[in-house]
Amino acid sequence: MMDVNLNDSREPKPDLETTLSALKSHAGSLPNATIFYGLSGLSREEAEQIRVVWETLPASFRRQIMRGMIEVSENNFELEYRAIAMVGLDDSDPAVRVAAIEVLWEDETLEIMNRFIEMGQKSDQPAEVKAALATALGRFILLDELGDIPSGYAQPAFSIVLSYFQDETE
Repeated sequence: MMDVNLNDSREPKPDLETTLSALKSHAGSLPNATIFYGLSGLSREEAEQIRVVWETLPASFRRQIMRGMIEVSENNFELEYRAIAMVGLDDSDPAVRVAAIEVLWEDETLEIMNRFIEMGQKSDQPAEVKAALATALGRFILLDELGDIPSGYAQPAFSIVLSYFQDETE
């Protein structure tokens, strides 16, 4: 559990340099409010600048940040972590990838579905990542069944989940 109170939306959003500095200086300790506020609402360009620092952080710290984003975004709906979660989907650490998938739990865009399909087509994904992907892709399969996305768009998602289910080694 995170010990950071992010329920007060009046906290000013730190600029990119402050966020980068906080990431570098807090690596190895618990993430702080500056990090969680600073990682919210990033543009794709800002997320790519964060990626450069992100990849140098210890895996345990990256895990803490991603897991923390799940928790704080459930408590403060004004915080939005889509761009940094997209960075997390490419992380070398499977636990970070799992947490990044969970950060994107309410994103029902076709872009996210296609990104999850792309990840699911990689044969080298560990079991915990496949499990998280199956859960996430299940949302899109349901959306297809309900007619909330264009008919047939989730067929690749269905194929991936079915292949996971049929694989006796999993």
